[in-house]
Amino acid sequence: MSDLLSRLESRIRQAVEKIEEYQLEIDNLKEQNTVLEAERQEMHDKLALLIDSFEELEAAADESESSAEITKEIEETVEAAEEETADMESSEDNSQDVDVSHHNSHNSVNSYAASPW
Repeated sequence: MSDLLSRLESRIRQAVEKIEEYQLEIDNLKEQNTVLEAERQEMHDKLALLIDSFEELEAAADESESSAEITKEIEETVEAAEEETADMESSEDNSQDVDVSHHNSHNSVNSYAASPW
């Protein structure tokens, strides 16, 4: 019986030693987990900053494109107005030429009618 008790005691010691080993391993894994969690949080923060930077760049690019589009629209409107003004001036010149030639032909008719010959 004493042999049986001694084997049982030996097994209990082995079990206690294994439990202590497991407890040390658990403590070690908890420390590693804490370190990894801190690294993960740091990476998360860095990624959030990068995403914010990309969004700011994208917004600035969109704003720049929008400004460029507005500038282009303004330039097109100015060009169209200049063309209309040029067309109006051109048609006014033609109208004056017609009026002058009409006036001249009217004068020549009147001078012909007034001529004694």
